[in-house]
Amino acid sequence: MNSIEDHIGIQTTQQIELEHSVASIGERVLASIIDYFILLGILLLGSLVAGLSEIAVLWFIFIIPVFLYQLIMDLFFNGQSVGKRIMKIKVVKLDGSNASFFTHFIRWTFRLIDINLSLGAVGTISIILNSKGQRIGDMAAGTCVVRLVKNVGIQSMLIELPAGYEPQFNQVINLTDSDIKTLHEVVEMWNQSLDFTDVDLTEAGRIAGLAR
Repeated sequence: MNSIEDHIGIQTTQQIELEHSVASIGERVLASIIDYFILLGILLLGSLVAGLSEIAVLWFIFIIPVFLYQLIMDLFFNGQSVGKRIMKIKVVKLDGSNASFFTHFIRWTFRLIDINLSLGAVGTISIILNSKGQRIGDMAAGTCVVRLVKNVGIQSMLIELPAGYEPQFNQVINLTDSDIKTLHEVVEMWNQSLDFTDVDLTEAGRIAGLAR
């Protein structure tokens, strides 16, 4: 029996595997709870408007956005409902790209089985058993739900500078975070008088050229 992993490798169309953090069941449940409170608010507003106006048909006008809420939000907000945005999680295709209308539609139709009729039991069980954290709708649509915030130890990338330091090479703005990290590793090895066996000096030379 497989269990949900903390990370999954997503294969891009360029055959490059990118590592993403899988959204936990807790994050997805909290996102759903937030969305359900929003939907409850819409229904209560619809009931109030229909009751005050004594026009019952107005209530049905509020039911439509409630019924289509998940599809509309995921489609127009790149795989995020309000709850998902607050929890910083997102629906993506297994190649890491944004899902299309057809993909979101397939995923949405399976909510009837995953969530609505089973009160979320089927979706929860399939997420636990699937190594990519997919419910049945995700498997059918070829999607998964990932975290947008990566757990990165930023302290390891910081370099302490002396007070009053001024940059000598303004071209440093051309360097990426990865470039700076590589240069930092080279300098650290030099300071520690270690060999450069594990350092790509060709890459270091390329980076140095960017900073000229």
